[in-house]
Amino acid sequence: MPIDVVYTWVNGTDLELLKELQQVREQMEEEQKAMSEKPLECLLTHCIKVPMLVLDPALPTNITLKDLPSLYPSFHSASDVFNVAKPKNPSTNVSVVVFDSTKNVEDAQAGMFKGNSRQTVWRGYLTTDKEAPGLVLMPDLAFLSGFPPTFKETNQLKAKLPENLSSKIKLVRA
Repeated sequence: MPIDVVYTWVNGTDLELLKELQQVREQMEEEQKAMSEKPLECLLTHCIKVPMLVLDPALPTNITLKDLPSLYPSFHSASDVFNVAKPKNPSTNVSVVVFDSTKNVEDAQAGMFKGNSRQTVWRGYLTTDKEAPGLVLMPDLAFLSGFPPTFKETNQLKAKLPENLSSKIKLVRA
């Protein structure tokens, strides 16, 4: 009778099924743990991870690049720091800390979590999405897309652009 089969299965007397269910449960727990440990990535339009951290609230305006490691030792490899206004609240600033490599920014961010900072730290991403939450406008930065992936050098891009634009390009990041 189907009722007996369902009853037998539901009341847990099928040891083989219980063993399979336990394996599925353990596998799902492992997958869930792996997903929770994986850092979230940007889901915005044309989103590119860049070697920058954004600190909110902003650092004091008198803090220079030389002063930064005394406040946050993990920022010793920073290459630039500047404050920018939040577009939705222009009276409030955030600090952008620039690094030369992904490794340096990851180390700096990990160091911020070890210390007890009063600042919220976000990983920086470039995007063309003007409605992105937490958006700050970057001065002197252009987001260009549509170039072949072979364009890795600054001079390759400069050669394809008009002189009035190419003279302003300092660095290309692919």
